[in-house]
Amino acid sequence: MAKNFVEDLKKRKRRPAVKFRFSMLVFIFTITLGVFFAMHIIEANINDEEFIRNLYGHDNSSVKNSDINSSGDTNSSNTSRLINPVPQSTDVKGAEYWAECALVGDSTMLKIANTDTKNISKNNVFSASNVNIGNINDVKINQGSGNNNIVNLLQASNLKNIYIMLGNDGIETLSIEQMIESYTTFIRNLKKAMPNAKIYIMSIPPVTEEREKMQTNSVSNLKIDQYNSELLRLANSESVYFIDVNTTLKGNNGKLPNAFAENDNINLKASTYKVIHDYILTHTAD
Repeated sequence: MAKNFVEDLKKRKRRPAVKFRFSMLVFIFTITLGVFFAMHIIEANINDEEFIRNLYGHDNSSVKNSDINSSGDTNSSNTSRLINPVPQSTDVKGAEYWAECALVGDSTMLKIANTDTKNISKNNVFSASNVNIGNINDVKINQGSGNNNIVNLLQASNLKNIYIMLGNDGIETLSIEQMIESYTTFIRNLKKAMPNAKIYIMSIPPVTEEREKMQTNSVSNLKIDQYNSELLRLANSESVYFIDVNTTLKGNNGKLPNAFAENDNINLKASTYKVIHDYILTHTAD
């Protein structure tokens, strides 16, 4: 009996402690793969700019931090490196700079020109009260060399620096997609007509809190910020310059201070247009 017990004990020792199962190996591999895949998705979302924007919402700037100082090589011969928004210049331009500049857009650009009639010639202003983002590619205006569309008039002027502000008179009625589509067409036509000119897209100004609350003619600063962010993208994609005048006019609450607006909360004060005028002179790509 003792002999049988010893032999039985030896057989038990020869048996494996854990029985290998192929199904368990497959299960472990599947779990490991799932963990690594989840880690990859989390990391991708954390590094994705759109994910961050959606997480934190919009801020007080008209452009996002991830968009600031975007750079790339340009296709035109007038610049080798593009930094947007254009930073403050070390060399501030003097009054003579305006002789080489064209102001293009709606009534806002007219009012900027009116703050410095001594140095900004009427022949350098390609703006009219009926010009807006919706008709910029077709509208004809009377200016210097005659009645023509704006691109043809600019081409005839042969000016070196083209400043454009469009959207103030369209943001209430048009979608951002419609405005950007029209703007893109205009920029491309202008680049083709004037390949050596420096083209500056200007962000549109913010509005007061009172303007946002108006029952008629109301505009949200959120939509303005979204539009300006798309303008920055447009500038980068088309290798032209972007000037962020919007941010410099904002108060701490992300809106236009009442001191910058007329009592109607629609029009800007003359002193505010002068701020934009001076901002141009201190933010050039030279």
